[in-house]
Amino acid sequence: MHPHDSCWDRLMLAEEDLNTLDVDIRTALESGPNEVRIDVQPQPQFTEIRWIAHLPEPPPIRWETRVGEILRNIHSSIDHLVCHLARAYSGSDCEHTAFPVYRSVKAYNDGRKGFKKRVAGIDPEAVAILQFLQPCNSGHPPTDVIAILDKMANTEKHRIGHAIDLGTINPYGAISAGPGGNATFSMSIHEWRVCAPGVLEHGAEIAYMRATIHQATNMQVSVNSPLKIVFDNTSHVGAEVVPTVRGMLDFVRDGVFPLFDRFV
Repeated sequence: MHPHDSCWDRLMLAEEDLNTLDVDIRTALESGPNEVRIDVQPQPQFTEIRWIAHLPEPPPIRWETRVGEILRNIHSSIDHLVCHLARAYSGSDCEHTAFPVYRSVKAYNDGRKGFKKRVAGIDPEAVAILQFLQPCNSGHPPTDVIAILDKMANTEKHRIGHAIDLGTINPYGAISAGPGGNATFSMSIHEWRVCAPGVLEHGAEIAYMRATIHQATNMQVSVNSPLKIVFDNTSHVGAEVVPTVRGMLDFVRDGVFPLFDRFV
């Protein structure tokens, strides 16, 4: 497959746009108004510490638009792959070709005519590989990469509303040495909890600790729960956007395209 073919070009564009979006997100989260704040409340017998999400501004709607464009380009790349397969084998005009996606055996059996229409004019050996790649044949349709890509790309295209939001991944708070690095502290922790990873609301409690602090010199309360941009309103709610999309892109580039090199 020539690197300048349309399927590769769409995938390369998706990767370039994803890398740029990743930089923009990191820069905005490091310097923007959204942050995790720490509230320390000393009580007579113990101290309460809360890590609170301070989120006065939602993610820019443009980020959501850019994520949608990236998803559609990844999805379009596998549709163009099927067109290349048809043209190479039969000279098809690709009027009805597309990468078929069937999440269940029932859907596949009910849609056999649709499957044949999408792969018309393709080498039978390549058709067998497309059948093998169907989510309904993967053994794990809900977590199959192609199924998730297909659902996300189509959902984003038709649904109004924020598909991404601010969230946190594996949140936890921390007690450590302050500036200078030397600290002495001891405590008895009575209660410790963290929120589930995922989408956050403004003012949400990310972590909570109730402890008796016996001694504290140069003690610093910090947070090791950086904010992330996560998916909302999809089957992948709470998943971090950039790594999730990058996983789909890598799968298509490294796990799908090479299977068809000998046919185009």
